[in-house]
Amino acid sequence: MFNVFFSKLKKRRVRKENATRKVQLYCHKMNCKESGFLKEYRGACMKYAIPLNNIPSPEVLNVGKIFIQLIGAKKILDIRSYFGLSTIAWSKALNSGGEIVAVDFNHKIRKEIEKNMDTSNDSDDSKNDVAITSIEEDPLMYLEKEASSPENLEKFDFIFINDDGRKYSKYYEQAMKLTMPGGVIIFNNVLSSGRVADSKTSDEEAIALRNLNTIISNDSRCNNILFNIDDGIHIVFKHKY
Repeated sequence: MFNVFFSKLKKRRVRKENATRKVQLYCHKMNCKESGFLKEYRGACMKYAIPLNNIPSPEVLNVGKIFIQLIGAKKILDIRSYFGLSTIAWSKALNSGGEIVAVDFNHKIRKEIEKNMDTSNDSDDSKNDVAITSIEEDPLMYLEKEASSPENLEKFDFIFINDDGRKYSKYYEQAMKLTMPGGVIIFNNVLSSGRVADSKTSDEEAIALRNLNTIISNDSRCNNILFNIDDGIHIVFKHKY
């Protein structure tokens, strides 16, 4: 199913008229379906987020939720969960009994936001049936440690990575080891504000992201699609064989 989807999507004809700001705003309006609680939580995050791309856009979260539901994910790894918005979004897409491991250097701000939030406004209590484990550790070191243990290999259905693009190539190899066959990895913010398309750029992050995108595109272990959503997401679908 995914093989056909990805192959057809890559062959689509690009229409310049669909790249206008007017069309982008229209798509944004159609795609953004956050609950009142998620909107409120996003607003609370905005007070702390510098830069703002630390907060995944509604479109990015919607795409992630759709893939979680499509593959029937049961165990999720949320790398650089920052303020917890992505973790909450994933919890609403998981079925009862699902698990999320949220990793960041610390969860101090997230805990502060949650403390000040009125959770009674959250009418969707699906997250109450999801086990969330918060780990305070260097995310890359955590991935490397987990991937070095044979018993931890291929244990996550879905991995979301939202960190410094300069580290993404290192993240990728470890994430592939930890992802189950048929699982999905999403890298957020992979276009570096369009700089990845500039072959003459000297921007360190843009060069690193272009390297990542090339590695993924040439990897025979997966299918992939690079979406121009927000600042770009690269979706990796690991083969089942």
